[in-house]
Amino acid sequence: MHTYNLSYNQYNNWKLPLNLAIGFHLLVAFSVLALPGLFKDRPLLEETVTVNLVTMNDIQAPPAAPPPQKIEQQEPVKKIENDAVPIPEKTAPPPSPEPVKAVSIKPVKFKKKKNVVKKPKPQQDLEKIKRERLAEALRLEQLAKEQERIAAEEAERLRKLREQQRVTAIKNQLSAPSNRPSRPSNSSAQMTALEQQYYAAIMNHVTSFWSLPEFKSWDRELQAVVYITISRNGIITNQYFGKKSGDATYDQFVRRTLMDASPLPAIPRALRKNKIEVGLRFNPESIN
Repeated sequence: MHTYNLSYNQYNNWKLPLNLAIGFHLLVAFSVLALPGLFKDRPLLEETVTVNLVTMNDIQAPPAAPPPQKIEQQEPVKKIENDAVPIPEKTAPPPSPEPVKAVSIKPVKFKKKKNVVKKPKPQQDLEKIKRERLAEALRLEQLAKEQERIAAEEAERLRKLREQQRVTAIKNQLSAPSNRPSRPSNSSAQMTALEQQYYAAIMNHVTSFWSLPEFKSWDRELQAVVYITISRNGIITNQYFGKKSGDATYDQFVRRTLMDASPLPAIPRALRKNKIEVGLRFNPESIN
């Protein structure tokens, strides 16, 4: 059995290292706190000099600026970190997986929709259609007018043909005394003289209205034949050209003369007629 002899001096050897460690730490702490204040930049203050222009001898040096006071820096308080144990959060249980649907091996057929794009009609086509419709309407209108004109001309031609036939029949009756019933010669002569007298009265009456204007030199060979129907009271109920002169202005003055001359002398009662048809030949200088 071993015996350890411990002396008192050996027991007290730990104090020296402890004191040295404490001193070293104090020195480091002082350096950390004091040295930054010593090496801090001091602001340079400009010196002001007061000059007295009267007495230059009393100039004294300005008092030295007091040294800046040292700001004692406090040692920052160390935060004590608590080693807290984190409490785990409760997590919700994971959802149950959905059943996987069976995938068909056959490819899915989609109906393809045909996108029919309607091309907008350009403005030029619309204008063309409008012009074509307008031209068609004008053509139909002209065709209708042409048909009306042809129908009117045909009706006028038939009317003139009937009138011509009537006039021819009247002339034949007047020029064929053998067809008339036998009358005494004195009575036949009186009727002819009465008709001639009435025709002469008609010629004189119409001639009084017949006058061509002088703005134009008229051809003396111009001639127009007009047949008129005279009622019992002398009014012209109908008239038409048997022969035109070929000058539209001349024929227009012929119509104007007959219009101004109506009514003509009334039919004499001795003739015992309700109307008479007479043919008039218009020359530039006379009517016969």
